[in-house]
Amino acid sequence: MSDQHMQFINEMFDYYNRDIRGGAAKTYMRMLVRFPIDQLQRVYFTHLTDPDQGQFMPKIADFVRVLEGTKKGQSTVAWNKVDRAIREVGPYGSICFDDQIIHKVIEEMGGWISICDTPTEKDLDFKMHQFNRLYEMYKGQGGVTDYPKRLNGIVDAENKTSSDPLLIGNPSKAKQVHDSGGDRRALTVTRMDQLTDKLLN
Repeated sequence: MSDQHMQFINEMFDYYNRDIRGGAAKTYMRMLVRFPIDQLQRVYFTHLTDPDQGQFMPKIADFVRVLEGTKKGQSTVAWNKVDRAIREVGPYGSICFDDQIIHKVIEEMGGWISICDTPTEKDLDFKMHQFNRLYEMYKGQGGVTDYPKRLNGIVDAENKTSSDPLLIGNPSKAKQVHDSGGDRRALTVTRMDQLTDKLLN
């Protein structure tokens, strides 16, 4: 916890006549430290000047809702990234998104190659709803820690290689997702004609 965050929490608790020594203050500190102090102050000052809500101390959820949006809104933003990557990158390249929950959800949906294998817009719409449900579930649980560092495409899966993945979204955040994720062995992809050749030989 930075000194700036501690000072911010102290000032807020003092303004609303709350005991800074209680457990609630520690919870605020733990949950809000991930946000830059200037963003927290902007939300707080806006709250203070609200004639209806300003008389009550803002809850942690108030900060999160403004700074991160609702779970539903976040899942929509996440799916938009996936949808664009499906259309513009496709199943051949390996990729890394700037959101680890996306990696976890796509892994549970069968992997990058599988999610790209969508023949119609109706099928893609079904996958979107499935993705959103899973994403919102994990978001509600506070995120994920166990997720694949990369989503392998056909080229790496067939050749059993690990080429540099294409970074989707914010490059620095995508690199953090990659560096913090777990290794997953690329699924071996075998085309039907290759399998027939193996059986005949």
